[in-house]
Amino acid sequence: MGQKKGVGQDAVITAAEDYVKSHYREKLQLQAVAEHFQLNPAYFGQRFKKHVGRSFNEYLHVVRIDEAKKLLRREELKISCVAGRVGYSDSEQFVTKFKAITGLLPSAYKNG
Repeated sequence: MGQKKGVGQDAVITAAEDYVKSHYREKLQLQAVAEHFQLNPAYFGQRFKKHVGRSFNEYLHVVRIDEAKKLLRREELKISCVAGRVGYSDSEQFVTKFKAITGLLPSAYKNG
């Protein structure tokens, strides 16, 4: 029975991952997502990191940057426009996170 409890909780975390993938354009915060799934934010954060292997915020940035990479490959958009489309209100933060995750500036990725 203990396994079923763990599996059920992992199902909630998987649902939370899907929620982030569907809502990454929005201003997402761990507390709001935890409340959406009716979980304590601290508990949710711990479960999320254990199940996913990275913190909620790290995961959110990775999802956003993955989507940004798709946009940069497919469309002729300004970097600031791509940043806004993937949920960053600050282009500088987008560029910083993009470089931290990919090792490249968005402009270099776009042109490469």
